[in-house]
Amino acid sequence: MADKPKTVEEYVEALPENARRHFMEMMAILSETAPEASISLKWGTPAFSYDRILFTVAAYKKHMNFCPTPSVISECRDELISQKVTDCALQIPYDKPIPAETVRKLAECRIKDLVENDARWM
Repeated sequence: MADKPKTVEEYVEALPENARRHFMEMMAILSETAPEASISLKWGTPAFSYDRILFTVAAYKKHMNFCPTPSVISECRDELISQKVTDCALQIPYDKPIPAETVRKLAECRIKDLVENDARWM
């Protein structure tokens, strides 16, 4: 991405084809899980928000990161054993299928945390 995108659409258009397919699938999963969330760029990364950020999705050369919150990753750590994770992100390589059920579970956990506890993003 040479020029910084100013919209989510520009962000998606700038992605290589292999990344774009995966990214659009991920966005569809998250849009279904959080249908009332707005989607905009935050710090140059697509973010789903209610009154505050729910989660972000960032595309890289060989993978994308789905970032709910460190507390959500920690809470669901046992279910992420077969996945590559950091303290705050689920890393999804483009050469593997998106673990849709895992993504939905993480997203639902984050939504619940925000709604019930007014939990901040990071």
